Amino acid sequence: MSQGSRRSALVVLAVSVGLVSGFAVAIAPLAIALPVWSVVPSPNPVGAHSVALSAVSCSNTNSCFAVGEYAVSSSATRALVESWDGIRWSMMAIPDPAGSTATVLSGVSCSYTTSCFAVGYSSSGSHHQTLVARWDGSAWSILPSPNPTGARSAVLRGVSCSNTISCYAVGDYTLTSPATKPLVESWDGTSWSIVASPNPPGARSTVLSAVSCSDTTSCFAVGYYSSGSHHKALVERWNGADWSIMASPNPTGSTGTVLSGVSCSNTFSCAAVGDYALTSPVTKPLVERWNGGDWSIVASPNPTGSTGTVLSGVSCSTTINCFAVGYYSSGSHHQTLVESWGSSGWSIMATPSHTGAHSSALSAVSYPAPTNGYAVGTASNTLVEQYAQ
Repeated sequence: MSQGSRRSALVVLAVSVGLVSGFAVAIAPLAIALPVWSVVPSPNPVGAHSVALSAVSCSNTNSCFAVGEYAVSSSATRALVESWDGIRWSMMAIPDPAGSTATVLSGVSCSYTTSCFAVGYSSSGSHHQTLVARWDGSAWSILPSPNPTGARSAVLRGVSCSNTISCYAVGDYTLTSPATKPLVESWDGTSWSIVASPNPPGARSTVLSAVSCSDTTSCFAVGYYSSGSHHKALVERWNGADWSIMASPNPTGSTGTVLSGVSCSNTFSCAAVGDYALTSPVTKPLVERWNGGDWSIVASPNPTGSTGTVLSGVSCSTTINCFAVGYYSSGSHHQTLVESWGSSGWSIMATPSHTGAHSSALSAVSYPAPTNGYAVGTASNTLVEQYAQ
């Protein structure tokens, strides 16, 4: 299952009641503001169909950028960028690469309110080429981005910037169909260049889906590879000098494992999310955690009655505050899913229903502060949900 096909949510809220012992007293009920997820209005391009937001990045609670795509015809798509100013979401202008018939943005990272990079791909025929766009505080522009020599197609799926002059973007490229290889590109403040990245021994197809950099010398990229008919989890690490493959577990008995999102609050604490299958096509949520020494699987709940669950994105504001988002199925329809990480482990959170939507899914989340978070996806049109505590 590809990364672009994942996302959603379910829920549990707890309320505790206090007691006062001793003689009888009348106690007025306290008004307690519970943390909740709510839908925030987000615009859609006029006349567009098949609109989706794929990624979001917030440099603070009053500055976020979300990216995605929308269809203008059965064969043409255009990049979509929306911004949050603390009050409302609004669409932003972004140029199309010259000669492109299709443009998709799948990842975004903002190190400051005036510095963001969005990545994806553009097409001028049947083949894809890498795409990088930059926000400089006043406008979006397309930057040159390299493609591997001889590549038939190349895409960038995720990006992470530790500051304005250090970013890493990940994806994959194809030399001979259907085999794909991992692709990593870096920004040095002046230009983008390809960085060598290892391919697992015997892999016939490899994809890097997401990346998170806590500083210039520590990044983790996640995805999957296949050496036969099944996918296996893949984690690669940047140590400031080169990329290397790390040991990453696969659930016992899994017939396919995919990691789709990763977030590192520091060099010693990261969470990666995805899904795994025991019997195709049923999938279950997967969470793995880096503790500075190794990666391990962490128990994550599956919504009751789900026939398939996927976690697509994750964001951690601290080592003990994380949100993971995606979707689950209870029939032919998808429903949004949010899970939170706290002192007692992972738990399912309540998310709003989406009236009139055939299916709804969350693709990504950004958690700039323990009291605020934003998740994006699709529910027939653009979907933005806000967490407020």
